[in-house]
Amino acid sequence: LAQLAIAEPGENWKGARYRLTDRKLSPTSNWIPGWELPMSWVEPDANNPNDTGMAREGILELTYVSCTVDWRFRERLLTKTLAGAKYVERSILRLASDGSILQR
Repeated sequence: LAQLAIAEPGENWKGARYRLTDRKLSPTSNWIPGWELPMSWVEPDANNPNDTGMAREGILELTYVSCTVDWRFRERLLTKTLAGAKYVERSILRLASDGSILQR
């Protein structure tokens, strides 16, 4: 969704909010006030080994809206997700170097 929001014009994330789910925090921890999509989630800094891109933990809640759908881009994104796939045993999955999902 982060990459899609950049590829498709307009304000696509409606009501976006994010909160941490660190084990040290309560599961009912507060949403981060004024939170907006960090560009590092879309384009990690290749020169910074500590920049892992999109957050690995947390809860992101939003409604995605698009007036101009980029179907080609969406099709490319499908290779990086299991959206629309039948259940796949986790043990038979592996990731390519670009993060796309490969099936053995």
